[in-house]
Formats: sequence, structure tokens, C-alpha cells
Amino acid sequence: QLGLSEYLSTLVARRFTAARDTGHLVFSSTHLSIVNAAGISVSDTNTPTTAVLTCKSSTNFATALHRKETLQLEGKCPENTEADPFENPSPDLLIAQFPPENPAYNLILNKFPVIPNHFLLVTKDWQAQTDILDKADLEATYECLKAWNTDSDGSRSANGSSPKSLFAFFNSGDDSGASQPHRHLQFLPVEAMRQPGSESWHPLIDLLTSQPTSPSPTPKFQHLQGLPFAHFALPI
Repeated sequence: QLGLSEYLSTLVARRFTAARDTGHLVFSSTHLSIVNAAGISVSDTNTPTTAVLTCKSSTNFATALHRKETLQLEGKCPENTEADPFENPSPDLLIAQFPPENPAYNLILNKFPVIPNHFLLVTKDWQAQTDILDKADLEATYECLKAWNTDSDGSRSANGSSPKSLFAFFNSGDDSGASQPHRHLQFLPVEAMRQPGSESWHPLIDLLTSQPTSPSPTPKFQHLQGLPFAHFALPI
């Protein structure tokens, strides 16, 4: 349904490399730290696995913000934070528009990524970031997840164990980290988040959904006992 002429993962990687090499996006590498959360361990196919989180040090964030500030001083980055960068996205950052016959969404590269191939799903028309996601937003997100998780021969890859997994997330407002009020969801390739020494890392959602559940006519919230912060998952 995306109507792409090539595989999504290939398209994003090609456009990311071109934008980075020509200076249309500013990539800041970070260091991935693995931390234990209250010594939590879970069982996945009878193999003990430590529950881990990702942490980016304040130094990494400071470096990225410093580079953005430098670009603003050099006139290479707009200083007006009230301007909507998603209204008319730069052709150098635009990946695709879909559906092809009547585009409602843009796929756009993140201009200041700290993870390679970080891209966004953005509504073409103005929609507030603080509103609840609607059915079309979720369907478009799911189409991207399915398209990413397709191998070159057209077959579907396995789920969490696949080397090609895409993680989607939505920051609903200022308090959750959203820096733009125009509605957008974000995508990160799971394999791009891993670094040497962190091969055992898995997104928290994978650990949550790997827990055994009892059959039920209605989905139940899932969580890991002992994690020192509020969290839950609900199958849909």
C-alpha cells in the first residue's frame, strides 16, 4: 500500500546516505550503555535474558545540540522553532508520499539523527501531536513496519529475532519529548540501535510480549514485575 518502487529499508538507507553525505542532515553518533533495571531477568524460550534499557549520555545530547546551534549560527539551520518543518519538507529529506493516488502522509528523514536511518511518518495536513492517534495513523504505521520487515525475495522476516526489525514510537506532546507540534511518528531500525557489545540488547516491548499469557477473550495489559518505572503493553 505504500506504493514504493523499491524496498523500504533499501530506500531509507539510500536516501539517508545521500542526505548525510551532502550535509542535508547532521548525524551525531552516540554511545549505547546497557544497564540493568533492578536486576530484572526474564525467561525467553528457557534462556535467561537480562532486561536492559538504552541510555544516551548527556554528553552525546550536548554534542548534538552544540552542532545544531553551530549550524544555526552559520545560517544552515532555521532558528525559528515555531516554523513547521513538516509543512513543506525539504526534497533532500523527503523519502516518499503515500498512498500514491491521494497522499495523506510523508516519510521524512530526521534532520538531526543519533541513530542511522531514523525516519518519520508525518501527516501531510496539519494534525496536532497532542491528539490521540486515529485509525489511519495506526494503519500507516503498520504498513511501514510490514514493509521494513520484508526480505529482498518478498518473503516476510521472522519477528523479534529478525535482523531487520523496525521500532515505531510516538511522543504525544512536550512532556513526552515531542519537539514539533505537527503530528509525526518515528521509526528506528532495531539493528541500527545495536552496537558492539550490546548484541544481547532487545527493546523492552520484545521482553514484554515474550512473557507467557493465559488465553483470554479480551487482551490484558502486560508488564514486567520490578521495573522501577510505570510501563505497560496491550496487544492489538
